[in-house]
This record gives sequence, structure tokens and C-alpha cells, in this order.
Amino acid sequence: MSQDFYRFNLQDNQVISVMEWDDGRWEQDHIEADETYTVEDNRIILEERDDDEIEVSVFEATSVPGIYLQTQEYDRPLDLTPQPPQQDDTSTSTQFLDEDPLRVTLSATGDIERLEEWDDGRWETEHLDHDEQAFINTEGLLVIEELDDGGLETTVYQDNGQGIYQAIQAQFEYGKGLTDTTQMASPSPAELAGLNLPENEAALIA
Repeated sequence: MSQDFYRFNLQDNQVISVMEWDDGRWEQDHIEADETYTVEDNRIILEERDDDEIEVSVFEATSVPGIYLQTQEYDRPLDLTPQPPQQDDTSTSTQFLDEDPLRVTLSATGDIERLEEWDDGRWETEHLDHDEQAFINTEGLLVIEELDDGGLETTVYQDNGQGIYQAIQAQFEYGKGLTDTTQMASPSPAELAGLNLPENEAALIA
């Protein structure tokens, strides 16, 4: 198996977004409806249904926080044993805010080339003013920032698994300016020292 690296964004021990290291850059890996992620200590298990089998992928944590290496991939029979119904009060599904969904078109370098908003039953291009900006953060979440009333209004959107981003968090901070996206932190060479990465990939991730 080739060395495949993934970046997982976890909240409350749940996987909310996934990015895959592919051709020298991080690319968004959409979470499909038939995929289930389980977080166990220093590893993450992905189960995906395929007809009468379950495809299982195992990812082990590396020395760089949030970055995992795929170490196993195998199939197992589908368990058709009836399961008891889940109680609503134990649900850990993501709660979306009452905001219009968005979708983005990304350039080859991961920058946002086009932003669209679902409005009145159709997609409309969203034009940002000089006091607004949109970007995909290091966890694969879409962030919209707007300067307003002496502070910064920030709304965070999560991919719902179909390439559509829905709002999961909103906040306002007085006296804060727009995020300097050129200074976004990425793993340093020192952090990567413990990884057995091909030389070209280590340089690109750093």
C-alpha cells in the first residue's frame, strides 16, 4: 500500500472534515452518506458500505497533530443483524445554523475562485466587499469573515458530504481585524521530523 496521508478535523471526538494529501497539496475529501468514521485513541477507522460488504480503512496518528497515515484497508461481511433504535438524546450529529448554504469553486492551489449562495431555489454568485473575505482553513472548513461595528463577524461552514457548505458556528469579536491568511500555520519541518515521508512530500507539506 502506498503512503497516503490524511488530515482530520475533529470536534467532540467526531470527524467533521477530511483532507487528503494528493499530488503535492491538500485536497478536500467529501464525507459521503454511507461512510462512518470512528475515533479510537490514536487511530481513526472508516467504514463504507459496498453492496453486501463493508470496506474498512484504518488511519494511524503521526507525530504531526491532525495528520494520519492510512495503514490498513480490507473488506468484511455486512452484518445484517437488526440493531436497536438509536435514542435521540444520544445523537452526536452536527447541528447546522439557519444560514443559506454555500458552495465554492477552488483553484489548483486551493484558493476560492467562486463563491455561490443558495437563494430562492437557485445558486447565485456571492460577491464579497472590501471588508469581507472567504477562505478554506487548515481543517477544510469554509470561513467567511466580515468587518462590522468595530469588530469581526466570523461564520464557519462545514461540507455536508455533497460539496455544499452549511454553517456550524458564528461569532463576533470586538476590535479584531480580518485573518491574515498568508500566515496560516502548517506543520513545521521539526514537527515532520518523526514522519517517514518521501522527501518531496515532506518539503511540500512543510
